[in-house]
Amino acid sequence: MNGILIDTNIYSEAMRGNAAVVDTLRRVPHIGFSSISVGELLSGFKSGNREQKNRRELVAFLDSPRVMLYPVVEDTAEQYSSVQHHLRKKAPRFLPMTSGLLRSPSNTVYRFTQWINILSRLTD
Repeated sequence: MNGILIDTNIYSEAMRGNAAVVDTLRRVPHIGFSSISVGELLSGFKSGNREQKNRRELVAFLDSPRVMLYPVVEDTAEQYSSVQHHLRKKAPRFLPMTSGLLRSPSNTVYRFTQWINILSRLTD
């Protein structure tokens, strides 16, 4: 597996010390992160009582050479459509799980691990 794209929930689970998520993130060479997720996190930080600490941790995460921050641009839609098309062709029975797979608060670790396993089989 070359890398993964994570969202806000997965970042939060890692920062809470969820062992399964942390272990998975340690094993991948590249971690993609969306600027939308950064905005969600910053908004959440402002609502909490540890804004500065949380910001420092986020900056440290984003400064890692393994982390790539992806901006939202027109090409994002093209990339998304390619992934969806590939999934439809390779694993149509898994496609319904993709919309909200990583956003579901229940079973986040299981779903995250399941998603990683599915993608690694499709891209190998």
